[in-house]
Amino acid sequence: MLTGDHHQVAKTIASDLGMTHFLTEILPDQKAAEIQKLQNQGKRVAVETAQITLMSGDIRGIHKAMQLSRTTMGTIHQNFRCAFSYNLVLIPLAAAILYRFFNLETAVGREKAVQTIYVHREFLQCVLTLGVMRDC
Repeated sequence: MLTGDHHQVAKTIASDLGMTHFLTEILPDQKAAEIQKLQNQGKRVAVETAQITLMSGDIRGIHKAMQLSRTTMGTIHQNFRCAFSYNLVLIPLAAAILYRFFNLETAVGREKAVQTIYVHREFLQCVLTLGVMRDC
């Protein structure tokens, strides 16, 4: 068992599970190195609890998964800000000011087209990101 927990806590858990070999108070980098060492020795490594589970034996997938997570969250926040701004500014603008120059349906339709183009651009960005990251 590899854990960042304090020695006494890990010792109690290991004892309850019947484990005789365990490492405690180790950092994620040390865990990764130990896992790689065990795998190089031909041993199978089981992950019972993890925030990230890799589908391949390449430990670099953790870094790729974290990059993908950050990119996805950035896109979600950006989309939320744009949608909020759009609804706060452009819809009233289209309804009040642009109505004088165009009929209301045309003005709102143009604003909706701009939003649709933006959403499709963001979708393509996600597809390209996932295409690069699919080997995590």
